Amino acid sequence: MGGLNFEIGSYLAASRHFARTTEHCLTPSHQLTLFKHNVRTSIASGTVSQIPSFVDKAEKISLYNQKEDPNLVALFKFGCALAALKCNRYYEAARKFIDVPLEGLKELNDITS
Repeated sequence: MGGLNFEIGSYLAASRHFARTTEHCLTPSHQLTLFKHNVRTSIASGTVSQIPSFVDKAEKISLYNQKEDPNLVALFKFGCALAALKCNRYYEAARKFIDVPLEGLKELNDITS
């Protein structure tokens, strides 16, 4: 349901559905997918202040490293950079934007447009 709401542009409903499914994610890959959807929804809705907590949780499940999925790493780093920009931490945002890997820009183009 969250994916459907995201596709039709109802970002608030999508984030509610993703929040409800948190306890049903049993495997680390499912949790990582949920964090990915949460970050995408936060970027699309403009509520980027929640993104660092999602990225911290993704790091704790130990699947967040640069050898796993470059698109996912780029999404998480881009989201953290947007959150820093929203909080007026420009130097930190600039450093985080520089750290976004170029391999993940394909998916980010779809999200940011």
